[in-house]
Amino acid sequence: MDKERLFRYLDRKYSSKSEIIPNIPLGENADAIWAEILQNRRERGIELPLVNVHGDTYWYILTNKMISASEVIVDELMEQENTAELHRSSVATIEEIFYTGFMEGAQISVQDAMEFLQSGEEPESVEELILMNSRQAAGFATENMYHAIDSNYLHNLAYFLTDGLDNGGGDYRITDTVEIPSLQGEVVQLPPAAMIPEQTERFAEFLADTATHPLIKAAAAQAWVLAYRPFPEGNERLSRLLSNVILIRAGYTFFGNISISSVLARTSYEYFRAIANILRTENGADLTYFLEYYLVALSAAVNEMKAKREQQQQDTIEAEQKLAAEPLLPSQKKPAGDTETKSKGNPVILGKNKDNKEKVDAALDELQRQCYEQFTLHDMEAITGMNRKYISKLLLPYEASERIIAVRKSRVGNIYAFNQSVQPEDDTQDSSSQDDPDDINSELKEYVISALRVKGKDGLGAARTVAIELLQYIQMGKYTFTTYEVAKSLNISTVSARNSIHYYLVHGMIRHAEDKTRKQFFEFSFVRNPDAEQATDAAKVQQNSMEHMISELSDIAENNGTRTGMVASIFLRYLQEGKMTFKTEEISKETGLENDMIHNALRPFRVKGLIRNTRTGADGIRGFHVYRFNIDQGPAEQNISYSDAIMDLITELENSQSSQKDRRIGRIIRSCLPKGNVTKQDYIAAGEETKWNVDMLFATSLGLLKKVSSKEYSIMTEFDPAGLKLRTAQKYTLSALYELFGDGMFSAEMAIAQLDYSSAHLSGILHQFTWMKLLDCTPNEDNSYTYQLNVNPTDNPECFEDVA
Repeated sequence: MDKERLFRYLDRKYSSKSEIIPNIPLGENADAIWAEILQNRRERGIELPLVNVHGDTYWYILTNKMISASEVIVDELMEQENTAELHRSSVATIEEIFYTGFMEGAQISVQDAMEFLQSGEEPESVEELILMNSRQAAGFATENMYHAIDSNYLHNLAYFLTDGLDNGGGDYRITDTVEIPSLQGEVVQLPPAAMIPEQTERFAEFLADTATHPLIKAAAAQAWVLAYRPFPEGNERLSRLLSNVILIRAGYTFFGNISISSVLARTSYEYFRAIANILRTENGADLTYFLEYYLVALSAAVNEMKAKREQQQQDTIEAEQKLAAEPLLPSQKKPAGDTETKSKGNPVILGKNKDNKEKVDAALDELQRQCYEQFTLHDMEAITGMNRKYISKLLLPYEASERIIAVRKSRVGNIYAFNQSVQPEDDTQDSSSQDDPDDINSELKEYVISALRVKGKDGLGAARTVAIELLQYIQMGKYTFTTYEVAKSLNISTVSARNSIHYYLVHGMIRHAEDKTRKQFFEFSFVRNPDAEQATDAAKVQQNSMEHMISELSDIAENNGTRTGMVASIFLRYLQEGKMTFKTEEISKETGLENDMIHNALRPFRVKGLIRNTRTGADGIRGFHVYRFNIDQGPAEQNISYSDAIMDLITELENSQSSQKDRRIGRIIRSCLPKGNVTKQDYIAAGEETKWNVDMLFATSLGLLKKVSSKEYSIMTEFDPAGLKLRTAQKYTLSALYELFGDGMFSAEMAIAQLDYSSAHLSGILHQFTWMKLLDCTPNEDNSYTYQLNVNPTDNPECFEDVA
């Protein structure tokens, strides 16, 4: 056999051992030929200052595909040179945030994802929590664009990406094994946990070194995170976000406007194959497989962007040519600008325009005082009563003066953000005027001061400056503060302030002091605040709240002749009748307004904090809402009787041998039985605030709880079968499991190998289905579990996806 000819043939495509073996003729020693190929490649390879699990230096070969891909990317860089400012570049679009979760099996549609991200509401599913976390992590990365990517930076990114998820947080993994669903059961050797801290420091040095080309660095960084899996959760999302950061920092700012993950999702087979090839020991420490794939994917994303841009230019040219072919006719409609010119001298129109501008100005002030960071034209329409298109024109001067920034403009709807360096005067009482509490836990105070000093010295970006600011508050005796105050004092965005404050909240240095509007009040945890004092003033608080509510509603009813005023009059009647909750369906019957008009009419009441949404999608009808008036009810004596089934389930959760989450949920719910509800404050008091969203979602799916608001769930006294309806994503998963295994037995590993879900995501689903009695779960001797479906499409069609 002519080996030289064979090697030339095999070298045409950069293939791994498993891909090359079938091309070697029978009778030849395949292992020997592969060893020779690998040695030949290794001699031509370019080394990186990183090592694999065996201590071998990582290396790569610069292939023709990589060179061609880099030419496409660099051409675009030269074309867009000086068109974008680095410090204003985002590291992830909404599309990127959606697709990076989609890559790991998140079952949510693009439309639902966009609606959630724009709503500003608390997440109600794991999918929504992943979306929110990805956006928070992207925000942190954007705010810290210039900071060194060191171990502290990676811990922060991991924290934001996994906050609230099982195994979430910013700490390194402590186990030596991690399940990788894309390998479909194939066993690979990952670096042991003890190796991670030292190698992460080495990785940070590699990222800080300017000797490696940014395109190689971005690809190699992603490959390293995928190979090391330094955190117990979120490594793949972390790797993709990190590559984006490196690219944009290097000047490829156009990648901030592209969803690279959408390209990876369309070529997911090649993506996961490239990951597998860099993990297999037989391929040596060769990263070429992944580097080549990733650079080709980047060039494909650039080519797509170019094609869209060229198509838009062509559409514009064709539209102009079509208009140019038409003669000017007397009957032709005049351009909109002519109308404005003609009306310049009309004092009536001038006066109306002036009034409308004042309305817009007042609406912006109101939104800013309510600590809105972003707003939509719907928000403005609800307050001003004006047409959205007209409002968008009136907002142009505010954009020009940079009071507001257009985050997105599209036919779906414009989104604006306030420029945080411009804030209206706040008429509310400054928290610094409050008297200092007399009762201070000195020991806890010392701990808080010590922890803040460490963060103020070693922290990054906003986290460091916020720590210094909080230390100054303590020095001044200012123990209560708001996110808005911190952001304004430091001249940073409220997003950055909130993200930093959240860290101190989770670590027990501060706690929620008050949260009755969109403005967040916090106080240091060393301030003692007895519950007895709150109970004494409860009746007074309720009376004052009711008086304030009636006063606000009366003003709206008297001074607003629109549908909003009509709704305010209905609300006043509800309060006189003692009716504290209402349905949008009831408002529709009384006013004759359609669903979308009702939601617009209710928006100003939500903005003012007078009402809150407690339920959505009741009776299976999306868009059906139940609202509650925001009036403090004060403590009430409870004499609640719970059914045996409810109590048995709580006991089962408390005694669970397989899940710490189950025991936590059971313990906290039992402690809340006397008062009949579970609140976010209960979780904060238990030191489990980061688990609030996931635990509430799980307990609600079991029929134990019913959502009242994003911060309160009522405990069910007995099971309500109507409340145990499965979400579409759950039905989809059940249908997939039944299609794969029918009534037979299966393991989590078997399901992961067949379904494109992450291990953590599928394990959570199986655990939930077991508690919902949809699955039987049998423990095995090796601490694994065997599952079997208890339902089928014939007997239980309500549990499965409707494929008709």
